[in-house]
Amino acid sequence: MMNSLPLVSVLMPVYNGIPTILNSIKSLIWQTYENWECIIVDDGSTDGTAEFLDSLSDKRFKIIHLSENKGRGFARQVSLKYASGVYIAYLDADDWYDPEKLSKQVYFLENNRDVSLVSARILSYGTCQIQRVRGEKRDTISIYNSGPLSILCAVSMIRSEATQGVSYNLCLNSGEDMDFFTRCLRNRKYAVIGSVLYYYSEFDSLSISKVRRYSKENFLKNKTFCGLLKYLFYCLLAPLFGINFIVYMRGTSPTESEKKRFFELQAQLQKKSLNI
Repeated sequence: MMNSLPLVSVLMPVYNGIPTILNSIKSLIWQTYENWECIIVDDGSTDGTAEFLDSLSDKRFKIIHLSENKGRGFARQVSLKYASGVYIAYLDADDWYDPEKLSKQVYFLENNRDVSLVSARILSYGTCQIQRVRGEKRDTISIYNSGPLSILCAVSMIRSEATQGVSYNLCLNSGEDMDFFTRCLRNRKYAVIGSVLYYYSEFDSLSISKVRRYSKENFLKNKTFCGLLKYLFYCLLAPLFGINFIVYMRGTSPTESEKKRFFELQAQLQKKSLNI
């Protein structure tokens, strides 16, 4: 019965992913939706990631090793080249999925044939025990024409047909996902599910210089007044407020039920063994 369901290709670039990639892998294996493949591009790792990936026995994992580090955009383009699924999803090597993530998004796209991409909400966290949730709180369907695109890239699933003829911009050091999706979705419909389906290990690696760099690239690409204000804020005011203020700006507090589910799933994930 599994093979009668559409195949989902999950793209995962990784560079020195030990030990966090273990939870990413576990969260794929525990998906209630089983007809997936995961194309993992090892982007020249030097920390044992390559050996760990080669030890995976589940044939749904397709491993590609690059001899040197080429960057996320290049790695994503390689994984896209080898994707054979009807739908394409994304998972970074330090993040993890809700068990219902793939199932809910495939169900949505199967029942909304005119929609090319479906996104959802993300819960960001760190060892500091701060959690923030981003994304629309309600289900929405929109059509994209131009300008900023109101989705969260990491949690998105797109029809592979919408990616045909579109490549990643290898010159971008950040924001390559959003740039890619804006070109895939021109004059197409996209949707957002108002559920948290992706857990983003963000805050331990977040820095003012990182968000400043991203805001600069975003402004240079879109050249909007709002983008200019954001860039000036991160240049002039953010260093005065500190990184904790930046963290609290990135989303809203999770509801009690969202927080409870996060901690329950995180505990289950830690206890699960990975039979490789």
